Amino acid sequence: MGAVTSILLASDRELGSLIHGMVLDSPFSCFKTMVEDIVRHQVKIPSCLINGVLSLLNGTIKKKTGVNLKKIKPIKLVKNCETPAFFLVCKDDIISRPD
Repeated sequence: MGAVTSILLASDRELGSLIHGMVLDSPFSCFKTMVEDIVRHQVKIPSCLINGVLSLLNGTIKKKTGVNLKKIKPIKLVKNCETPAFFLVCKDDIISRPD
C-alpha cells in the first residue's frame, strides 16, 4: 500500500514537489483488479460474486470515510508524476501483476 500512497502523493501538484525520488515495490494499478486477483488466487469465485461483495464493502467504506475504493486507479495518476521512480514487482506477485 505504501507504493500506491507514494504515487497518490507524487501526483498531487503541490505535495509532489516535496518528493525527489521513489522506489515503488509492487504498486497495484487498480484497486478493483487487485482485489479480484487476490480473491481468485485464493479461491475460485465468479467475477460477479467478487464484484457484488466489493460493491457492498465499497458502499460501507464510502459512507464512513468518503473514499470510493473503485476509483483508486494509480495507473491513471502516474502521468501526473514528475518525480523519478523505480518500479519493482516479482514475476509471481498476485497483488501487483507484472503485466
